[in-house]
Amino acid sequence: MKKLLIALLGLALPLTAADADWSWREAKIDARPGYVVLLYGSGDAEPRTWTPAARVGRPRGHVFPVEWLVDAKAVENRALVEAVSYDLDYFLKDVGRPDPWWYVQYRCQTTSNWYGEVHWACP
Repeated sequence: MKKLLIALLGLALPLTAADADWSWREAKIDARPGYVVLLYGSGDAEPRTWTPAARVGRPRGHVFPVEWLVDAKAVENRALVEAVSYDLDYFLKDVGRPDPWWYVQYRCQTTSNWYGEVHWACP
């Protein structure tokens, strides 16, 4: 909205770090501490039954490396991949500004993280 408003007004304002676009891409993640795991499963089910779906590493610049822990191209994983991809976009690109990495670690500790199908865990 802010960029659209600036464009409509014809103003050329410099972008700040908070305005920079965040993204994620598939990449190998170092399995040492410092990453986040996304688990997939019903919030009504026992957490031990949730499927480890992806790992997210610390961002490099404004890009988060994401490693799938399931076969992301398999038909049987389509719902999982869609749900996790939605969460990645939502929490890493949209909600967590200006510091999505901090926000994701905070999200791991919230009770709202237990609802829905995708759960963020900080090992």
